[in-house]
Amino acid sequence: MSHELDGTLADTISRRKPKLFDEEEILEIFIGICRGIECLHEKNILHRDPKTANIFMTKDSQPKIGGLGLSKMIEGLKYMSERMTGLSNYYMAP
Repeated sequence: MSHELDGTLADTISRRKPKLFDEEEILEIFIGICRGIECLHEKNILHRDPKTANIFMTKDSQPKIGGLGLSKMIEGLKYMSERMTGLSNYYMAP
């Protein structure tokens, strides 16, 4: 498995246009992103700015979570009630 980076998921999507990803590719990338977020949460880290520009892709299409500049350590089960930080409009929950 190669760990050499090949740009961001945003770059990958741009390079692929107009060709769409097939369902298997989407599922593999999505599962990889979920595993990365799960790893952060296990370490009590809240990302706070998930978007395609903060997902880095390896040469063998494995996603790696980046862009942790706005992340925050969560203390215990503390509810995150701060105002929204770093969320990009296209990636905000409705």
